[in-house]
Amino acid sequence: MSSLSINALAVGIFVVVSLKFYRTYFAAAAVFGLLSCGYQYTTWAYHSSASVADALYWVSLQTSFAVAIIPFYFLTLASWSDWPGTRRIFFILLGTAALAILTNALLPNTLRFDSVEQLVSVVVSEQFAYAHLVAKQSVAGLGLHLFGLFMVASLLLCNYRMYQKNKMALALALTVILLIQLLSIGWASAIDAGSVDGLYLAGFVFTALNVVVCVHVAYSLGIFKQRFEQRSEDKKQLTNVINQLAKGFRSEDEDSFYFEMLASLYSISKADLIFLATVSDDSPPLVQTRVALSQGVPTDNFEYTIDNTPCERILEEASTIYTQSIQQDFPSANTSLSQFTAYIGTPIKLGGKVTGLFVLASRTPLPFSNKLVEALEIFATRASAEMHRFQIEHRLRDLAYLDYTTQLPNQAKLIETIHQSYQFDVQSHSNTILLLIDLDRFTEINRQIGYDAGEYVLQELGKRFRLYASENVFFARKAGDEFAVVIQSNDTPPEETLDLHWEAIRAVVKHPICFKDREIRLDFSAGAVIFPQQTHTNLDVIRGAEIALRQSKTEGRGRLQVFDPTLLKALDSQRKLERMLRTAIQKNQQLSLVYQPKVDIEGQCKGAEALLRWEHPNDGSISPEEFIPVAESSGLIVLLGERVIEEVCKQIRNWLNQGWLGECKIAINIASQQLADDEFKPKLLATLNQYQIHPNQIELEVTESSLLHDIQGTVAKLKALQQEGFTIALDDFGTGYSSLSYLQELPLDVLKIDKSFVEKLTNQSASELISSIIAIGLNMDLQVVAEGTETESQVTALANMKCSLFQGYHFGRPMPAEEFANWYQRTNAVH
Repeated sequence: MSSLSINALAVGIFVVVSLKFYRTYFAAAAVFGLLSCGYQYTTWAYHSSASVADALYWVSLQTSFAVAIIPFYFLTLASWSDWPGTRRIFFILLGTAALAILTNALLPNTLRFDSVEQLVSVVVSEQFAYAHLVAKQSVAGLGLHLFGLFMVASLLLCNYRMYQKNKMALALALTVILLIQLLSIGWASAIDAGSVDGLYLAGFVFTALNVVVCVHVAYSLGIFKQRFEQRSEDKKQLTNVINQLAKGFRSEDEDSFYFEMLASLYSISKADLIFLATVSDDSPPLVQTRVALSQGVPTDNFEYTIDNTPCERILEEASTIYTQSIQQDFPSANTSLSQFTAYIGTPIKLGGKVTGLFVLASRTPLPFSNKLVEALEIFATRASAEMHRFQIEHRLRDLAYLDYTTQLPNQAKLIETIHQSYQFDVQSHSNTILLLIDLDRFTEINRQIGYDAGEYVLQELGKRFRLYASENVFFARKAGDEFAVVIQSNDTPPEETLDLHWEAIRAVVKHPICFKDREIRLDFSAGAVIFPQQTHTNLDVIRGAEIALRQSKTEGRGRLQVFDPTLLKALDSQRKLERMLRTAIQKNQQLSLVYQPKVDIEGQCKGAEALLRWEHPNDGSISPEEFIPVAESSGLIVLLGERVIEEVCKQIRNWLNQGWLGECKIAINIASQQLADDEFKPKLLATLNQYQIHPNQIELEVTESSLLHDIQGTVAKLKALQQEGFTIALDDFGTGYSSLSYLQELPLDVLKIDKSFVEKLTNQSASELISSIIAIGLNMDLQVVAEGTETESQVTALANMKCSLFQGYHFGRPMPAEEFANWYQRTNAVH
């Protein structure tokens, strides 16, 4: 009964283990152990029988258990040894066993006997005796014992597999059980044949096998535990690596991101060399490292050809592993990898193509580890995504800094380059030159040949400038037909460097450009600034060059003008004035309007001009001659002009409500930026509508200079305004460019003679010029207004020339609204 207890304990172990770790081997062992317990119990009951009937009952059950054991005996040993085809053989055996058990249950003397003679008792000692049947063995019974040889075959098969796996202790134990099994089968057959008297020994064989299986289960559980712990550690390390990888994503710098990736790989591998590299499209391909760690420390980048190296397989898009044989497998490799023994590499793919690789190399054999391969593949995938992201960022950055037409850097890139150069020059005590180029008469190309010709010229210049550019010479398209050149002077005096490049670039530009069947010749004006020698801050650089360029164009085309540093003070004052003006406009407190009357020869007021005045709380009165140019150059003139229009309309409404303004027109000065705005007319009409003012109450004054940018467009806009009922006046006539040539095209109602001519009225040539201007105006049915009339003699002379109206101090100074109203009512009442 002790062996039965051992088998029962084994069954309990097998059941628990099979429920915890579901394996065929454990489940089969549990069933086998349970059947072994049944076999041993029925054997004990058979030998303890007191009658033939009891003995036949128990021997029938013993036979059924013996037959049922055989399939699970085989399944336990076959699954233990990983023998192929196990399932099919098991089900054949199971079916045969089921048929045998059914037959055994139906036969009166069981399968083992043809007939039974008697039950005999064998006394071994005073304490122990056993019973057994004396019977004639059947042919089926002999076959049953032969069927038991499957257990021997199973043992033999398992024993052979253990020898193959070099598990010598298990093989020896199974060999012993095999011998005992052969002995027990022969012994049982002899007992059934009546040749000997004795006990069945198969139960002891089953117990021995269960003990061996229990030992192996304990050993397997130890292996499972080690594997589980190893997998848990691998998972923990991989999780740590992935967390570090996510943390590295915060790096904005590409190389820093890759270095963090390599450091994470080093923490789990301790490899002697780890690197990320790109693979070129050359033949043979060239491997060039982006970042590399040697012993966990950043090292210099290197390159090598991929042929005859372990990296060669990576081009086939496969991870490559050499745990200990690089030098033997690649004896001809003459690369940085030749000194290493072990290698693990994986490809980095971009757009479905291998563009790089991750490599771990070690000087000592490297045990294969799934964690390293998994980590490497995860990092390769992440690196691929990061490379793609940086490529997109670089492309977008290039597009943001590129001028599409010329394929040159644009103004944004120019500003960045100037900023970087300025910082470098300040630290290194060197100088850089900014040369601004403005093409002369470029608009004539567009007008005479066509805009496609102008586009082609810009593209051709872009090609030429890109060829001229070098490490020390940077070209950019600033705007329109303006280009910028940033030139490092190095050891040469900047003045000499400037002269050299000015002549060279001019030769490049002046070389004829062939467009279709036309030959286009160009020239340019240029302004230059040397910084930081001639500037206070990097903000002064472009403005200084622009000032020099304007001077160059003023003095004549095709010239180079170098910036005068003394103008910096004026630049600073201009910036200060711009800030003050912006504040004044926003607060709407310091600016006010005055009105200067326009009268006829009899002194009757026919209108007035609204003039802007600025009274600063600290700097006092600031002249329009100072702040108007600043407003125009800064773009504030548009906002300022809108405020003036609104204030004038509001004042006119007040005067009309008082019932005295009548047909007196109020003139408002309109800047070129206002006129260029397509929304100017709708906004103007909206303001008039808000205050219920008719356009015939307003006179719009424009200057000659405001007409020159787009004459045809300006004429169309002025005609539209005139049709709405506005009076159009040309201010400061005679101070512009060849005004007489296009005067007839303009939709004018009033011509104003500039005060600079009136001041020289005593000069005969000036007097003749004024007389001609008045005659032209009268011939064009225009009212002629003489500005700056300050004396009686001037008024008399101008009246003799048939001038219509007068504006100046002789009749009235500019006056605040209330004072002008009083003056108007008093003066017109007298007349």
